[in-house]
Amino acid sequence: MDIALCCWTKKLHLPIILSMKISDFSKKSKLPVNTIRYYMRLGLLKPDKRASAYEFSDSCLEDAKRIRQYKAYGFSLKCIAQLIELEREPSADKDSLRDLCQLKASQVKLDLEKTRQDVLEAIHQLELQLEQTIKMDKSTVNAIPMELFLLIECPYCNKSLAWQDISLITNTVISGRGDCACGFSADIHNGVLTASNVNQVILPVLDKNLDTNRRMDAQEVSQKSMRNRWIINKLKATKLEEKVVFEDVPNVSGFLLECIEELPAEAYYIISDTDPSVIHRIMRVIRAKAPGHKILFLVDDGIHNTIRKASIDCLLDYHASEIFRKYGYQSQLSEIKAYLAEEAHLIGVFTYLVKANPQRLAEQNTRYDLKQYKLALAEQGINILDADPNTYVSDASYFADNDYKNERFSYFVFSGLLEKS
Repeated sequence: MDIALCCWTKKLHLPIILSMKISDFSKKSKLPVNTIRYYMRLGLLKPDKRASAYEFSDSCLEDAKRIRQYKAYGFSLKCIAQLIELEREPSADKDSLRDLCQLKASQVKLDLEKTRQDVLEAIHQLELQLEQTIKMDKSTVNAIPMELFLLIECPYCNKSLAWQDISLITNTVISGRGDCACGFSADIHNGVLTASNVNQVILPVLDKNLDTNRRMDAQEVSQKSMRNRWIINKLKATKLEEKVVFEDVPNVSGFLLECIEELPAEAYYIISDTDPSVIHRIMRVIRAKAPGHKILFLVDDGIHNTIRKASIDCLLDYHASEIFRKYGYQSQLSEIKAYLAEEAHLIGVFTYLVKANPQRLAEQNTRYDLKQYKLALAEQGINILDADPNTYVSDASYFADNDYKNERFSYFVFSGLLEKS
């Protein structure tokens, strides 16, 4: 009987309609059961209902196939429902179906174009936010520019350090640790380089509380501003772009602390001191005044600087030699000359006594002796090119060192050049 029925259906060319439960249909259509039920609620799939169960036919498989195709073309489920419903109509002609498809396709194209524009705008906003974040990072997080980081060397072996745990941001170094085979090491934290020899400070901090600056009267402040202006003009004339400028022991009165915003951002600056708290205070002020300048903040023992020899193009001796001389050195230059590049510039201010008590005049090699300072510069190969013609005289009583009461100071403001060896 079954064979006869099969032959009969073949003879009449009637379609064989197979029915499937929802689980079988899910396997064949590769649609999750929950998705099938959702499509049924939208009218995309219309299985026959037998008693309490739904039965899915081959036509449902075709509908599932068309749904997948239409979705791939970007049609919404609402549009797909309309297209499938039209296809199901016996009287639907191909022209009507084509027209509807073209209409829906045009709508989809417009929607996709709007979506594309929205995505492009979102990307643009993200890029602006990223750019702003990078600017904020540079202004709020101190970091060592890569060009200055590459100058860091062991001051005893003159070799590059072996670095580990380095943290970078936009071609700058925020943190890391460097070691040398000789036992020397250096740490970078928040962009400040601290050498291990800082535990054996050679040049202790003077006037850490800046009492000298607080005691200045209006006349001294005005004279100091004039001296700084002369130095700024000389520095600008030296063409500092891509040159390394170095200032040591700025704790008493740092030139870069007061004037760096007037100097070119294209130069590289190194500011060194022996006290971490002094360097961090200076760093905060300078970063607020000149966030775009490339600076290495360095803490070491005051003599053995953690940078490559012959790398400094311009040395700022801004009252620094007075401190060096206090501790028995001829000048700042006598201890740092090895770090100067050939034909490096020396620009600075030296304070000297013009009225001293008789006992001090009788002393030899005093701290504020201009003649000896100039002799020390000449011995180190410095040719004085120019000096500020203005005469500055100050009452020494404003100095934090009370040993200089009732005496008078003047200032030698100059620029010089290291002669070729």
